[in-house]
Amino acid sequence: MREEAPSRAQRVIDNNDILFQCVRPYQKNNYIHRILNTSNQQWVASTGYAQIRTTELPNYIYHLLNTDGFNRKVMVRCTGSSYPAINSEDLATIRFYYTPDKKEQLKISRLLDLLDKRIATQNKIIERLQSLMSGIVEKTFVSTRYAPLQHYAPIITSGKDKDSGGNYPLYGSTGIIGSVSKPSYTKTVVLIARVGSIGYVQYVTIPCGISDNTLIIDAGENNRFIYYYLNDYNFSHITSGTTQPLITASSVKKIAVPIIEKQRKKKIIAMMNAIEHKLCNEKRIASLLFSSKGFLLSQMFI
Repeated sequence: MREEAPSRAQRVIDNNDILFQCVRPYQKNNYIHRILNTSNQQWVASTGYAQIRTTELPNYIYHLLNTDGFNRKVMVRCTGSSYPAINSEDLATIRFYYTPDKKEQLKISRLLDLLDKRIATQNKIIERLQSLMSGIVEKTFVSTRYAPLQHYAPIITSGKDKDSGGNYPLYGSTGIIGSVSKPSYTKTVVLIARVGSIGYVQYVTIPCGISDNTLIIDAGENNRFIYYYLNDYNFSHITSGTTQPLITASSVKKIAVPIIEKQRKKKIIAMMNAIEHKLCNEKRIASLLFSSKGFLLSQMFI
């Protein structure tokens, strides 16, 4: 509401107004305002957004503003490097082509609206599965006895490979970052990012190279158990450094891991494997939906 809004958010917005993100517009965090009730509340927008009111179908214009083609025109007019931004006056000068046929606008916007709803539903499915996995770890990975991680994994080292080109993937702190001609690891290992994306955990089962910003855990038959447990671990407790925060092998070795009876552990891992398989499938569907939307946007606004 207006009386509760900060000073930077004092512009009243109306039903079907489009808010266009002016700071870092490549993120495309744009919004179309819908008034869902008949109350007299006034809603306001931050000055970080351009307020657009159109006589065309607002949903059609909203989708047009989210196309890569329009975004490229915006970005070339932005100023600043860390936080590229465009002002409302420069935004208003951008020309684009659109169909004036309202029936055509309606067909296009309805199709894209339905796709947006499907993507939102898919994201909720993924979020719920991720929450389920975290809940299982929290409720089932508990014990009256704990041991340091080095009890399970006597080998905790840092990778050393560099991108040299080849047929084997090179894993870094964010996933595959290149390739190597000769793998340094040919067995299953658990990887933890020690800098950058600190605490990002990966489970690798293929021959590969591993970069020096990644810690390697080889826990043998306990690898899967360690992977799931560390996926939900708060690494901020063991992060050190200010200029370049990091975690060290010595601190990872001391992480307290629950000691769980073997048969119970197998049941937990089997359940987690099934959920993760489902999660991977849902993420693939989400990726296909997102790609489909990108393709439609590129074809419908030419």
